[in-house]
Amino acid sequence: MPDIHDAEFVETVHAETSALALPEPAKASLGLFRTDDPSQVIIEAAKVATSLKDVLDKCKLIQNIQGKEHVKVEGWLTLASMLNLSPVNEWTRKTEDPDGWEAACVLKNLQGEIVARGEASCGRDERRWKTAENFAIRSMAQTRAQAKAISSKLRFIMVLAGYSGTPAEEMGNAIAETPQPRYTNQEQINRLNGQMKDRAIALGVCKDGTTFLAWVRSDVGIDEAVAGWKPSQAQRDTVNRLLDHMQEQIADRTQAWT
Repeated sequence: MPDIHDAEFVETVHAETSALALPEPAKASLGLFRTDDPSQVIIEAAKVATSLKDVLDKCKLIQNIQGKEHVKVEGWLTLASMLNLSPVNEWTRKTEDPDGWEAACVLKNLQGEIVARGEASCGRDERRWKTAENFAIRSMAQTRAQAKAISSKLRFIMVLAGYSGTPAEEMGNAIAETPQPRYTNQEQINRLNGQMKDRAIALGVCKDGTTFLAWVRSDVGIDEAVAGWKPSQAQRDTVNRLLDHMQEQIADRTQAWT
């Protein structure tokens, strides 16, 4: 006869096993806006874009490059922060050809999950960086990697806000090639000349007007015709963008020397 006790034991084991709760399948991520409804995603993204645009305009985080409005990295960082995302630098490494640095960055959510990744480089083959210190080039590579990681995930929101989906820092030498829509007058040209020359001399970037013009042409990388600031070639919008660009250059050089 079969052993009754053994049969009862086997039945008990089966009963206990079947009573165990099986793990629930992982739920699909609901994305940035906690919804899987495409229409709702657009609605929420548009709300973020509207709020972001106010900040970008007030803080002047926009740079007009070749007729398009590109957002500086500070603007991209603002957008990431609005959605509880944080860029984390992964690594940097020296490059030989061209001489420079490359970097990688990941974008993480509050749970520490990687939601995007970006790699970028900066080298002395670029006009603006050909005489820069190593640490400055390395820092720009990291900055570009951050902007690329954020833009790869959130580019559509920036476009909804009315701006280019390409970060300003990725445009490189194109910064000096901005279109010139309107002519300016000699008074504006002279004022720009005097303001920037005086500031550059005070910061030790150059010694006098002659060396200032040479610095504009070489280190800043502005075309000689524009650097000469002739009334027939310099124009109002270009002057304003030129002023911003040169201020950035002077700030970069000053930081590199401190």
